[in-house]
Amino acid sequence: MKRKNKALWNSHYRKKRPESINHVNWLNKHSKMFGKNEYILEAGCGFAYNSRYLKSEGHRVLASDFSRALLGKLQSIYPELDVIKINLKKKIKLQDNTFNSIIADLCLHYFSRKTTLRILGDFSRILKPGGKLFCRVNSIYDENFGYGKGEEIEKNYFSNNGNFKRFFSKEDINYYFSDWEIISVENYEIKRYIKPKNVFEIVCRKKIS
Repeated sequence: MKRKNKALWNSHYRKKRPESINHVNWLNKHSKMFGKNEYILEAGCGFAYNSRYLKSEGHRVLASDFSRALLGKLQSIYPELDVIKINLKKKIKLQDNTFNSIIADLCLHYFSRKTTLRILGDFSRILKPGGKLFCRVNSIYDENFGYGKGEEIEKNYFSNNGNFKRFFSKEDINYYFSDWEIISVENYEIKRYIKPKNVFEIVCRKKIS
């Protein structure tokens, strides 16, 4: 099943080009939260819209994804962009206290409870003290894209035709981000796809021990 999912994503990225997806710059409103010349990791970068925006703002950005097909396309189209292969299902092998901020846009909702908590733990580990995490995740109000469909194998985590998706409630956010200082949580619809998609946008900070 893992190979099947990887093949599907590789095929998806081979067929599509960045301009084929409707993307709205959701990070712009948080621009004042970024320091000068930050070092930023984007996890699950897709076509790296967020990375390219942040780089244009003068930050040093490392764009990551698990799809080799995607990373190859990014290097071809945007040779100025630094990329690295990271599979979030596995431990992130980057040094502790490295990044000022991490972006995780629509990439944290594919995993089991245990793996989700491990990913967030890895994010905290590689962030500098007081570093920030900006993410968007599936909402339980996202009925157009799978909430309540298929077999519920964990609370709000569904298996549907071999695809796994987690959907977050505010209660879930408080649980999964309990080790973080939550700065803001916002629920809204995005028009990235054919139908409206409902997401939670979460901004939080690594606690300083």
